[in-house]
Amino acid sequence: MKVKDLADYSYCKRKVYLSKKFGLELLDTQSDNLKFIKDTINCIMSSNCSSKARSFVKFIMEETNKLSEGKKTKLLFNINLKSDLISGKVDELIIKDGEIIPVKFKLGNNDKNIWDSEKIIMIAYAYLIQNNSKFEKEVKTAKIFYVDKTVKTIHINDLSFKLLRRRVEELNSLLDKDKPPKISKKRAKCEACSFKRMCYSLPY
Repeated sequence: MKVKDLADYSYCKRKVYLSKKFGLELLDTQSDNLKFIKDTINCIMSSNCSSKARSFVKFIMEETNKLSEGKKTKLLFNINLKSDLISGKVDELIIKDGEIIPVKFKLGNNDKNIWDSEKIIMIAYAYLIQNNSKFEKEVKTAKIFYVDKTVKTIHINDLSFKLLRRRVEELNSLLDKDKPPKISKKRAKCEACSFKRMCYSLPY
């Protein structure tokens, strides 16, 4: 199971069902957010930058320096991680004495509150790090950096990982069903969804 599947489950159970059961994951690869994050990573790694990506990268490095607190710090970008439970790619890892801070880059931020999908993504990254023999460091906090130059902080503890396991079980149970959940009553969610046309055309 991928970290993104958990985010989709939090946002729309029908979407993740269609994605996994009908192999529609590729529909999401053209999203504006994914394209911009790819541009941002390329800007960090190769200095091949659009003006928007360059501005965001400057903000990323400023925030990263704040989190380093003057300590010796190692930075990793675009890192694939895998465990027995889940797999995913984290945008940035800030590795300092005794702690690792996973960071996700995002295009938009319409709410100062932490959404459930954001929380579960960052918990999943924390789990992947703490269950990887290469790191062997604790994750106490995770960060989301937004292109509008805001930051969200997610605190990690033992209860976080219990929530993660329960969510994985719920998603697996959903995928065992013969039919997808009904279309969400909150139709505003559907407007930007890459699955909208397929979703509405199904007889159930």
